[in-house]
Amino acid sequence: MPINIEDGMDNNKKILHTEWCKSQIHMRRSMEEAEWWEKPQTSRDVGGDERLAEGLHTFARDQRKLQRKLKAKFSTVWKTPLEEVELQPNLDLDEDGNDSSDDSESDISEDDVFS
Repeated sequence: MPINIEDGMDNNKKILHTEWCKSQIHMRRSMEEAEWWEKPQTSRDVGGDERLAEGLHTFARDQRKLQRKLKAKFSTVWKTPLEEVELQPNLDLDEDGNDSSDDSESDISEDDVFS
């Protein structure tokens, strides 16, 4: 049953539960993919094509490195508990108390993930 946010009912728990479930599914899929890259990729049948086998081996090695870096980075990030942030007086808030500034750009760069 779809949730109508504007119906005035307190559906926060339903919405949070739905988002939590989605994030769990996404996390499990990511874990499966990371585990797949950790397995030796020598079992691939390439029909005797040594260059293809070498390319697949190199790609798998690079993916293992990437997955390990992501695991290390996010393990550190997620261990830190979320802290309450005090609202700064210079924030541009709308009448509902929400930040009305443009949030279209991410604060996290690729360099932050791999540094």
